[in-house]
Amino acid sequence: MIVTDFGADNICCGNAYCLAADFRSFWNVGENRCHPKQSVVRVFVSYLVPLLILSGVVESFGLLKLGMDEGDFIERRVIPSQELVIRYQIVQTALDLTIIFIGAWLFQKMAEGFHRKHSYSETFATLAYSLGRFISRECSTPSPR
Repeated sequence: MIVTDFGADNICCGNAYCLAADFRSFWNVGENRCHPKQSVVRVFVSYLVPLLILSGVVESFGLLKLGMDEGDFIERRVIPSQELVIRYQIVQTALDLTIIFIGAWLFQKMAEGFHRKHSYSETFATLAYSLGRFISRECSTPSPR
């Protein structure tokens, strides 16, 4: 996207432009023109759910086809049952969602300690996008963490 108007009133831009040209509004949450406010539902449905489904399917497929290492001294590769893999993915997804939802609330409370007022949707989006890298990492490592 090419931006031709460098005025502060109508900026529609990417992250690099915001940081370089209009860094005050980029970091000021109250006047953030570069990034529209994202609701919890929008981030959850458009980002987290597809990411959790994709990583769960890839990791489950890897576990069922490649197996997992078992044993401390003598390691051997064991193919788990399909029921075990399904239970593992359900628990892992529930824990990931718990970490993100409760973590966003804790992140909001920590920010209030620094006299910053952030909404829950802002802290949820921040935490969801930052933890998305760790969730997507499961696609490259098919064995359990």
